[in-house]
Parts: sequence; C-alpha cells; structure tokens
Amino acid sequence: MSLTERQKRLLQTGDYSDFILTVEGREFKIHRNIVCSQSPMLHRLCNGSSEEEHGGRGTLAEENADIFEKVLEYLYTGEYDLSTENLEPIVDQDNEVLVDYEGMPEVDTTEPAKNKMETLRRQSEQLMVHTEVYLLAKYLDISELIQLATNKFIATVKENFRADAFVEPFSRVFEHGADGDSGLRAQILLLCLENSQHIAQDTELAKLLLHHEPITWKMLLLQARKHTSLVDEIMEGQRALEKQHTQTQQKSIEMLSQKFETQRIHEKNVQTLQNTIETLNQKVEDIEKHWDDMCKLLQKYDECRNCGNEFGSYIKKDEVRKMRFLNLLFIVENLGETTSGKIAWYALGDFVNHASFYVLEIKEAQQGVRVDSGGLAMSTLR
Repeated sequence: MSLTERQKRLLQTGDYSDFILTVEGREFKIHRNIVCSQSPMLHRLCNGSSEEEHGGRGTLAEENADIFEKVLEYLYTGEYDLSTENLEPIVDQDNEVLVDYEGMPEVDTTEPAKNKMETLRRQSEQLMVHTEVYLLAKYLDISELIQLATNKFIATVKENFRADAFVEPFSRVFEHGADGDSGLRAQILLLCLENSQHIAQDTELAKLLLHHEPITWKMLLLQARKHTSLVDEIMEGQRALEKQHTQTQQKSIEMLSQKFETQRIHEKNVQTLQNTIETLNQKVEDIEKHWDDMCKLLQKYDECRNCGNEFGSYIKKDEVRKMRFLNLLFIVENLGETTSGKIAWYALGDFVNHASFYVLEIKEAQQGVRVDSGGLAMSTLR
C-alpha cells in the first residue's frame, strides 16, 4: 500500500485521530499533525482556548460538508475527487443555463439531445465543485489547494466554453469580491476575454459581467468587434483563395480539354492517313492489273476492237512500266492540293518521283498518251 493510500485510509477510518470537526452535522475525525501544518485557519481552530476546543472538538459553521470532505481529501492525499454523486444538485436541470444560446460554440448534432444536456449539466456541476473548493481553500488559507482548484476550473472551462452554462459558478466567485490578479475571479475575466466571440450581449453571463465588471464588459465588446472584423477578413481571404483556386482549376481543365481535342484531331488525321494509304494501295494494285491486261491486248491486236480501225501502234515491253506510272501520276495529280492529294504524294514517295521522271522522258520525245472511247486501245502519238 502506497503512502497516499495509507493516508486516505486514515481519513476514512479515523484511526488515531486527535480532533473532531463538525460540518453540517457530520463529524470528521482528523489528525492535527496532518491538517494543521497546511492550513493556518485549521491550526487556530484545533489549538484554540475554549473548552470545546480543549475537548478535542470544533465546528465549521455555514460550510458544505461534501466540499469540506474534498478539502480534507486533498490535505491527506494531495488531490481531491471530482465526483459529484454525493453532492446535492448544484445546477437545476430545468434551469435556463442548460439552453444552447446563440453565440455559443456549436455542439456535435449527432449526439442525442439528452446526452448533450447531461454533458452540460455534469460540466456545470464540476465547475461548481472547483469553485466551492477554491472558496473554502481561501477561507482555510490553503494556498496549494487554491492554485489546484483554479487550474482545474480553467481546464474545465477551456474544454468547452459555453457562456450561460458558467453563470452559476462565475456568480459565486464574483459575490466573494476581488481576490488579486492571480485569483479565480481574474482568471474568469481572462477566459471571458479569450472567448469574447461566444458571449452574446443578451445572455445571463453578459448581464453578470455588466453588473460586476462594467469596464471588463466594455473591453469584451471591443474584443468581440475586433474578432468579428478579423473573422470577416479571414473569410474574405478564404473566399479569394477559393475563387483563385477555382479559376486555376478551370484553366487547367480548359488546357486539358484543348490537349485532348488536339490529340483527338491528330488521331483522326492519322486514321484518315491510314485509310487513304490503304485506298491508294488498293488503287495501285487495280491500276497495275488494269494496265497489264490492257497492254497485253495492245500487244496482241493492231486494230481497235470497238471500231475496227487500224492504228498501226505497238508497245515495247519496256514501255509497259512507263504507262503504269503515267496513269498513277494522273490520278495523284488530279487530287491536287487536297488532304488526300498530299497524303497520296507522301504515301507514294519515290514511286511518284519515278513516274515524273518517265513523264519528262516522254515529253522530251514529244510523245503523248490517248485512250479511245472503248477505254482499252492505247496509241503512241508522234
């Protein structure tokens, strides 16, 4: 068993106690060597000159027995229990301080209303415990406990600042007057300044501050206005950033759209090129076959099979390839400057260049080509 546990057991059992204090009809068996060294007030009470005090008994009038029990717990263990199970209700559950006033921080709406009210009630009661412990510690002159209760009070408020939920404990502190720059009253005013944006002008806390601290209330109003102005500036900046971000996104989307459109057109052109090349390849094959067949006929016959006239023409074997080129070149030249024409010139490449070369040869020899009405007879004109 630790020293703290042994000390707490002494308080609970009263073993070896040498003084009895009565508070609200309850008797507390205490050990003077433990409590008197920490509280000048208890030292005077336990070592007075009256017969009652010499009899090892004393009374603390007008003090709350449950709160005094927590003070004793601190004197024996260095800490006090925050449990409020044995305390009388400090805040009425039907009191308006449990209402969610406008101007307070929003609460998670997913939490059931009953749970929110219970949480708020419990927080208010805990604040009242810290307040009462603080006030009794001041009365008994226990400086370390005064500081501990103040720190616990501040921590509880900072967990969730709800203005009107703190009216009761704040009011208790204000009723006991000023207690210095480091006292709980001063700390409450600092907390209000830090959370001025959450204190609406028509709330109970605002009325309390206006009554007890009019100058502080004016400072709170000024602070709230500054906060509102700052919030407006921040929101305006946020909106400007969002607008800029949206514009940047739109530009990026437009650029991507243009890129995709360019790529789509390119892919379409590539597909068109491929289709044209395939068509030209097929035409080349058809032309070669057609001219081969026609040249065979021209070599076989000296007269037109349509009209029977004799042309006296003949085709040498090495001229067959020249005529193929001439016919193909005729097709390509007819395409002109169109896209298909450009694609054709690109696709045929050297093949067309060779055709041009043979055309030049024929022109220099002053030769021409003519197809008769039957479409099969070819004659060399001199």
